[in-house]
Amino acid sequence: MTLLQGALPSYAFAERLPHAPERTGALRGTQHRIRGPVVACHSRYDTALGVLYPLASRLADGPGPAGADDPRWGAVGYGGMRGVPGTVARSLAAVLRAGVPGAGCVNVDVTEVVRSHGDLCRPELARVVVAASGTGR
Repeated sequence: MTLLQGALPSYAFAERLPHAPERTGALRGTQHRIRGPVVACHSRYDTALGVLYPLASRLADGPGPAGADDPRWGAVGYGGMRGVPGTVARSLAAVLRAGVPGAGCVNVDVTEVVRSHGDLCRPELARVVVAASGTGR
């Protein structure tokens, strides 16, 4: 499964939320039910996920002191998956050269080619999807 600029919480797959240890991520354990890796492509240039998503998430969760940089409100497509032990971080160049692990969670920094939330029609991203699917090996 490949998430291209995923608009879901950074801690969606986490066993425990660091800011609320009694709670789990909404997709906790999902990565174990998927054959193959869960790949999250993220870019720091995705302002929709880096600014608007955290503000909307914070408002939806209720009032409280937190800024847009607070990881509680972050999105997978902006900073990758968090709170999942064993998550591997790879650069886009490394994935294009060597592929991705066959299982587990993988964060791929695609900042060098993704400059906004809708900037997904890139041959490099298609190659990431193929690499994650295992069909390109």
